[in-house]
Order: sequence, then C-alpha cells, then structure tokens
Amino acid sequence: MIAICIKISITLSFFSSVYTNFIWKKYFVGADTDTYTTIFYTYPVLVGLLATFYNPKNYGLLPAKTLEYWKICLLWTLIIIVPILTYLKTGPTTPFHGMTWQVFILAPIGEELIFRGAFFTWINQVLKDIFTDNEKIIMIWTIIFSAVSFGAWHISNITVEPNFTLFQVAYTTMIGFVLGYLRYKTKSIYTGIFIHIIINFLATVS
Repeated sequence: MIAICIKISITLSFFSSVYTNFIWKKYFVGADTDTYTTIFYTYPVLVGLLATFYNPKNYGLLPAKTLEYWKICLLWTLIIIVPILTYLKTGPTTPFHGMTWQVFILAPIGEELIFRGAFFTWINQVLKDIFTDNEKIIMIWTIIFSAVSFGAWHISNITVEPNFTLFQVAYTTMIGFVLGYLRYKTKSIYTGIFIHIIINFLATVS
C-alpha cells in the first residue's frame, strides 16, 4: 500500500510541470515569470480541492477540534519552528531564498489539501477495512503513510535542486509525521496549513 501511495504522490508531483506548461502555452505565452510561478503553484491547490471539496467535513476542511486542541497545536508549532529559526540564523541560505509569495501561500494550502486532506482520509479508510477494531494502529499507519507520501511528493524537485532534494524529502517526511498527528487530533487541516506557511515563508527569507 505504501508503494502505491508513493507512486501516486510522485506521479502527481511530476505532472505539475506538464500542467503548468500546457496552461502557459495555451493561455499565457509572453506573460511574466510571476504568472508562470502562479500557475505552477496553483496546481496542488486545484488537485487538493478536486480531491476533497465534495466532502469537506471528512477531508478536514472544517475547523473541527482545532480550537479545542490549541495548546497541542501551539506546542508542536514551537517544536517545529524554533529549531528551524535557530538553524537559519547560523546555517546556509536555503535554495528557496528570495522566491515569491506563491511558495509560502499556494504551496502549503495545496499540499495540505492533498496530504492531510485527501491522502490522509483515503489511507485511513483503507486501513479501517484491514484493522477493523484497532483505532490506534489505524491512525499510526495513516500518519506514517501520509507522511511518506508527502516526502515522496518532493522528489520531483531533483530536476531543479538535486543537491538539496534528498534532505528535503527526509525533512518533509519528518514534518509530515507531526502534521499528520495534528490532523488526527484536530480532525482538521488548518493547523497544518498554518505551520506549513510559516516553514515555507522562513525558507524564502533565509
């Protein structure tokens, strides 16, 4: 099952370039690079919405228990963000330095819709048929599978940043575990979107 998740994730990721080039050539040839970037980062948002919008409650598009678990959400936000800030103050510039707003607005929204929305729900439903009476096992494997799929999504960056991609895949998989856990606790994707936006924003300004 995890192999299927990874294959779907990588396929969707590589298809983003096909989608972007098609839209660009058909409607926007001659426009500025910001337009091309917007098209590229609109892709995950569209994929995520198509996969989740018809059933927003089940796919985490409602606030659900986000406010109820605000302390846990805040704690994990700090656990993720503080080390990143510490690293960025002493570490090298990221490959995403200076990139535009699409990276820290459109990309996080789209990726959370896909991985903490669609993938998380699909995987969970399949595992419920396998482990019918063991919610703990179901959620652990749901979080693991969705996190690994999220990491695999970034493999396509190897065509742009080959030296950084392996680290990014490992890092995003690790972040996926935390975001998956928060998705499980809150029944919503909004904490994940918030943390994801902060992470990507820091990557563009560092």
